[in-house]
Amino acid sequence: MSDNTLVSDYGMCEEEQVARIAWFLLSRWIDAE
Repeated sequence: MSDNTLVSDYGMCEEEQVARIAWFLLSRWIDAE
């Protein structure tokens, strides 16, 4: 959290990042089924 640039880069798109990861894992889980 000491890197301000990292915080600013991820702060605005954190929800989108999580959503992409969640969707990616969900799609892989569906393919596994």
